[in-house]
Amino acid sequence: MLGAYNQSGPQLSAHEIGERVGSSGVADHSAADAGAMRLQPYRDDSTQLSTLRTMRRTFEQWFPALFLRFLAHRLERVFPALARRLYVHRMRLRVRNGPEMLVRVCDLEGPMHVFGLSEYDFNVIDWNRVHTVIDAGAHVGSFSLWAGLRAHCQIYALEPNPEVFRMLVENLDRAGISPRVVVRSAALAGSSRVATLSSPTRASHGASIVSDKGGAEIAVQTMTLVEAIADAGYESVDFLKLDIEGAEYELFATASLSLLSQARLIVIECHPVEGATAQQLIDKLHMAGFAVASELTTSGLVLAWHEPRWSRDQEAEASPS
Repeated sequence: MLGAYNQSGPQLSAHEIGERVGSSGVADHSAADAGAMRLQPYRDDSTQLSTLRTMRRTFEQWFPALFLRFLAHRLERVFPALARRLYVHRMRLRVRNGPEMLVRVCDLEGPMHVFGLSEYDFNVIDWNRVHTVIDAGAHVGSFSLWAGLRAHCQIYALEPNPEVFRMLVENLDRAGISPRVVVRSAALAGSSRVATLSSPTRASHGASIVSDKGGAEIAVQTMTLVEAIADAGYESVDFLKLDIEGAEYELFATASLSLLSQARLIVIECHPVEGATAQQLIDKLHMAGFAVASELTTSGLVLAWHEPRWSRDQEAEASPS
C-alpha cells in the first residue's frame, strides 16, 4: 500500500503548510467531532479528583502509585531531591483485566491515558484489519500493549528516552507480545539527526526534542517516517500513532502527501509549538485525501482515515458468496 514510500511532493515547513494551503483557497478544511466516534466518552483527568477516579477504576494497585505521585508533587518545593527520588521510584502496575506494567511514578500518565481514558478507542478502528502498527512515542509501552492485545499485529515502536526504553522492552516481554514488536531507541522527527531530548522530572511522557521541558537533557537519535517504515520492513501501515511532543509539525513538513495518503489510519496527539497549529496538520491530511476528526479541547487528538469506513459487517457483505 505504501509502495516504495515515495517522498516526492510538497516539502514545507510547519508555517509554510498553513500559508500554502491558505493560498490554494482550501484553508477552511474542518474536522468532524472525534468525540462522537468514541466507544466511550473521554473523561477529563485535569483535577485531582478525576485523576483519583481514573486510577481507581483502571489499576489494581492504584493507591500506592497515586499516593507517591501526590507526595512527590507536594515535596517538590521543600525537598526537591527527595521529590526527584520519588518520581523515579519503580513499581508494578496491573491494569484491571489487563497487563501488568513496570513504571515509575513519573510514568503514570501514559498508562492512565491509554487504559484509563481509552484514549485510542474509536469506532473507525476495526482491529481485525490492523496488521501493521507504528507506535511513535511508545513511552513505557501502553499503546503497543493496547494494540498488540487487540490485534495479532506487527508493531514498530520508537522511544528515545533510554530509561523509559528499558521499561518498554520489559513490558512488551512480560505481556508476551515482544516477538511481534520491533523496538528502536529513537525519536520520530522531520530529519535524521542527533537531537536533545528535554525530559520533565514529574511527567516522562512529556519529553520533547522541540521544546524545553526542564529536567534532564539527553542526546538522542532521530529518524524520519520514511526511514522508520523502511526499517520496519512494512509493505503497508495500517495504524500510524504519533505522540511525539511537538515533532509532529516538522514530521508533516517533510512527509509528502503521497507518503501520508497511503497510511490507512493516523492518530496524532497535537502539542503546542510556537508558529504551528493543529489546523495545519488537519489541512494537510485533507490534502492527502483523508477524512479527519479532531478532539483538540480534551484529548488533543487528530484522527484521520480513508473513506469509505469499512466495518466488519460491510466487509462481509461485499465479499463474494
